[in-house]
Amino acid sequence: MVNQAIGNLKSRLLQQIVSSFGLRVTYMGFTFLTNIILARFLGATDFGIYTYTVSWAYLLGVFGTVGLDNLLVREVAVYHSKSSWGLLRGILNWANQISFLVSLALGIVGVAIAFATGMAQDPPLFLAFCLAMAALPFTALRNLRRGVMRGLQQVTLGLVPEMLIAPIAIAILITTAFLFLQDQLTAAWCVSIYTLVTVITLLISQIFLKKALPTPVSLIAPQYQISKWLKSALPFMLLEGIYVINARVDILMLGSLHSITDAGIYVPVNRGAQLINFVLMALSSALAPAIARLYAEGKLAELQTTVVKTARFALLPTCIITAILIVGSSWYLSLFGTEFIHGKNALIILCIGQLIFTVTGLGGLLLNMTGNEKYTAITGGASAVLNTCLNYILISRWGLMGAAIATSISLLLMNFSNIILVRRRLGIQSTGFGL
Repeated sequence: MVNQAIGNLKSRLLQQIVSSFGLRVTYMGFTFLTNIILARFLGATDFGIYTYTVSWAYLLGVFGTVGLDNLLVREVAVYHSKSSWGLLRGILNWANQISFLVSLALGIVGVAIAFATGMAQDPPLFLAFCLAMAALPFTALRNLRRGVMRGLQQVTLGLVPEMLIAPIAIAILITTAFLFLQDQLTAAWCVSIYTLVTVITLLISQIFLKKALPTPVSLIAPQYQISKWLKSALPFMLLEGIYVINARVDILMLGSLHSITDAGIYVPVNRGAQLINFVLMALSSALAPAIARLYAEGKLAELQTTVVKTARFALLPTCIITAILIVGSSWYLSLFGTEFIHGKNALIILCIGQLIFTVTGLGGLLLNMTGNEKYTAITGGASAVLNTCLNYILISRWGLMGAAIATSISLLLMNFSNIILVRRRLGIQSTGFGL
């Protein structure tokens, strides 16, 4: 019976990993295509406006979710396994209300601060920023539904709206807009399309969730453990915010401290390097609920085996992607336009940093899914502070290369800290190298 249960778990996990991986490949492909289309249609400056404003929306959207999307992965998995339907309904109701109100407030405050700091003096930038802020509540609510679907072991279906429908719709709509508008296509038009697609995919996510939820959830009275949920949600919010800060602070600070054009050039540099860890990210989406479940059941030996095999599985494709990007860096950047080749050295630096980051990157996930999220909040927070400070110092000296160096150093220090914490707190290794 035990062997059969383990076999069933491995089979489900493998199916989720394969399908999640396929979706992420599709997402990366269409996102890559969309960025090329935008860069070619808009040029580096308007492309910089688009990515700069959308990056702010992405960052604030994380804080608007209040960490509840990741908390829902863990809690929904536990409540579902224990048939705690009242608590499951309660956390869904509470999460929706809190996330909507917080994200709406953040959008309003964001626009007010932008106006007060003089962004309105650049009308194209300010208009694009306002449109991006309008997407915040819809992004937050969509993120919650993705988290619930992951907790219900519907990983693939939960990712479809964001990683399949959204990138395809954005690429098609922007191309269509260009056919009609030609040279009149601006960053504001493109941000409007981004916001519209966010609303549509939220509605689709809600349809999927309604079908996936067990019937008893809608029939039972909700139960609440707000103090417990809030205590865990805040570290998750910090963790997700830290992740986004580490992923986007270089773009945001280049746009704020250097120039919007340099921010636009840096985007394909940053996105290219992030291709390196998309294998591990795809595996992590499927692995997260399994980690929470195995740890809750006390199956540490099985958890150790699952994590090590996952880390080793990700190693070969990660190395291949890194080699391709470094060797073909000039060709890759030229796809976006000749002015983007200026970011070649920054791309090579980021690729090396992302390779090391990826092969040591499951420690944070293990801590988050085993109730030790406060430790990753500490290491991640320190990393985000260091990243911000280093970007501030190095961008002023070396521009694009300074941003790449700052981001790489801060991310690697965070990962090595998480590896040590996993060994001390859980007594298991989180990499494929016995660390």
